[in-house]
Amino acid sequence: MTKLSILRQLIKEELADFITQNKAITFEDNPLEFIIQKYPSLDASLNDLLTESYRDYITGIYVIAPKPTTFKILLHNGQEFYMIYGPKSYTVKVSGKKYDLMNLNEEEFGIKAIAGLLELGMPPGSTGPENQSENETPAPNAEESATEAPPEEAPEEIKEGLKEGKKFRIITEATDAEEGIDILKKNLNLTDENFVKISANKYKLLVPRSERIDYIKKIQTIEGFDYDPSAKGSSIGALTYKNSAFLLKPTGAQGRASAGTENEDILENEINKYLDLGVKNIIFKGANKSYTIPNATGVTGVGYDVAGGKKADIVITGTAGNYPISIKKDNAGFWESADTRYKTLMTKLVSRISNGDFAPELVFKPFIDKLGNEKKGINIMYNDVTKAKVSGVLVTDLPNKEEESIIFGSDKAVVIYKTYTEKDFTQQGDNLIISVSKIIENMEDVIEYDLEPVLNIRHDSTRSATGGLRATVQPKNLLYKDGNVTGNKIEVRYDEIMS
Repeated sequence: MTKLSILRQLIKEELADFITQNKAITFEDNPLEFIIQKYPSLDASLNDLLTESYRDYITGIYVIAPKPTTFKILLHNGQEFYMIYGPKSYTVKVSGKKYDLMNLNEEEFGIKAIAGLLELGMPPGSTGPENQSENETPAPNAEESATEAPPEEAPEEIKEGLKEGKKFRIITEATDAEEGIDILKKNLNLTDENFVKISANKYKLLVPRSERIDYIKKIQTIEGFDYDPSAKGSSIGALTYKNSAFLLKPTGAQGRASAGTENEDILENEINKYLDLGVKNIIFKGANKSYTIPNATGVTGVGYDVAGGKKADIVITGTAGNYPISIKKDNAGFWESADTRYKTLMTKLVSRISNGDFAPELVFKPFIDKLGNEKKGINIMYNDVTKAKVSGVLVTDLPNKEEESIIFGSDKAVVIYKTYTEKDFTQQGDNLIISVSKIIENMEDVIEYDLEPVLNIRHDSTRSATGGLRATVQPKNLLYKDGNVTGNKIEVRYDEIMS
């Protein structure tokens, strides 16, 4: 056989292998893989939620509604959850609760909720992922997406190459995002750790918070990249490359810790540890009072369960019932993010400001970013008298029932302030003593510490649906000093907006 014949035979074999490996899968042959291949964005989102080993944990995927396209994900242990398609990202529905994967905090809670379902069983025969992983989206490795072709061999070298077992490889085309990542790595000395996959053509680009503007300027000079200041998902926009997008995000603000659950984890883990050691009673000791849970039997983290206005982060169980606890760090600055609770109020406020009802002390001006770009649909609040930006509108005189709901929730949780360390937990006989800063059980405790909830409507350039405004409820002591409003904020009564 001549060298040319050998080469032709080798190429024919490689092409046959490639065609076999990439043969179109039919629904009849493999329903699960057919659905995954048909909907690439579903595959990417399942990777984010369950790691690349997600096939070990699911037994079926079913399309149960055409619009919006809704998938039923059946887990190995008979449990199930749902994924609802959206133009920007999927929404995950677990046990009746929905989590928007575009929102980092909700994504973290969604991952934890699915993990809760998986705790009900083990995947039969599953080896699991190669490495243990935290509750965070792993950074992708773009270099694995395509294999480098060997250099072209001269006819004299073919025989030697065959002796060494060299084979030709079929190169698959990289996505726009992977191509963009390679370019950014080469030009800016970035690594895989700087990129976190959101979907097939959307990534988070993690850089130091103070250097984000500098990175935008540098990337704009690279051929093929453009800057979109109005892109959703990042307060300062995104860089685009062909059909892909890179959202600028600060390093150190991603993953489980960013969702504010690390304090909850410490408390839950320490309580479980001491229950295993035989303690019976749990006593929280604060500067103002103590709170005792007799005959405790267990503790469960429920921070992701906010259905119906619940506020508890953990629930301690005892022989007398359940004890919901809302956990606040010592430096906690918010009672809640209130875009949903005050959606109607926000709509009316935006309309009234736009109509000039509060002028000249409160008007809208277009938002201009640090690079001089106007972000469409985003406004800043402005005082035409002082010629200064209004940093917040404080809505006073909220209805009393809403105040109690905001603080204690529908589950009537006790609010306990403390940033926990292991030193805060001591065992005294049958008692676990937990040192905390303060304990809030009723409105009298709230007033004692000047923690009355105040609705603060402030600027947030990521909130395009509300024209760049965000509703948060904060403790009074963070917004007032000696009875006076701090900063460039103004007060508006609740009934002034709603009437």
